[in-house]
Amino acid sequence: MTAPSLPRIYGALVRGELIATSGYRANLIVSIVGWVIPFVMLALWRGAAEDGAIEGVTAGQFTSYFALILLTTTLSFSAHLIYGFTPLVHEGRLADYLVRPYHPFHNLIAGGAARVAFRAPVAAVFCIGVITILGGALGGWRNAVIAIPVWIIGALTSGYLGALAGSLALWVTKAYAVQSLVIGTEGLLGGLYAPIALLPGWLEVVARHTPFWFQIGAPAELMAGMIGPGDGLQVIAEGVVWLVVLHVVFRTVWRRGVTQYELVGG
Repeated sequence: MTAPSLPRIYGALVRGELIATSGYRANLIVSIVGWVIPFVMLALWRGAAEDGAIEGVTAGQFTSYFALILLTTTLSFSAHLIYGFTPLVHEGRLADYLVRPYHPFHNLIAGGAARVAFRAPVAAVFCIGVITILGGALGGWRNAVIAIPVWIIGALTSGYLGALAGSLALWVTKAYAVQSLVIGTEGLLGGLYAPIALLPGWLEVVARHTPFWFQIGAPAELMAGMIGPGDGLQVIAEGVVWLVVLHVVFRTVWRRGVTQYELVGG
């Protein structure tokens, strides 16, 4: 009997997670509560730009940017990978997943995809409504087309970082402190609180070359017309390099981490 293919496994996992997620309606309320930060930042920066552009960013661009940040953060599930994997280790449930014919993180990715599918339509309606009602500014169609692969690359690279942060639990009992730092860094460097052009010079440079910005801020800046198609293509090129490096690093970390887990008695 042959093992099922990965697409069939994902189909079954996502269907099961969708049923569980849709049955737990509080998931939608939780996601709406998480939208408070983009809305607060929108009010603050839009108000500050009413008298003139800030670092070249107009009030209309701030409106579109934070409306789109609401959407890109909803589509992110790196935190789900971090906080979903750690309990598997600490509660001794990882051993059950290791005997399955697919990587344990596929379960978590499927769960994240189900949550995104459940929440994204509502977030998209809010995003379009905010841009339409408040008069947000948008870039051209080229920016919109390039924003899609930018987000995909960003989601993949940020997912690897989330998996690496979650894998810390294989070595460290109290891994949540470091993992929470990763989540906080994601918000800062990703552009959740402000477009990275408004960060201090050195911090902007760092943020502009991290997967967190690729996933959260870069697609929003492209759609809002704050950066051009050339910048988006550069993000894609850098993201591919990040993706290859992080894939190799994760495979190495995972192999050594599982060995450590089994030696300890997992």
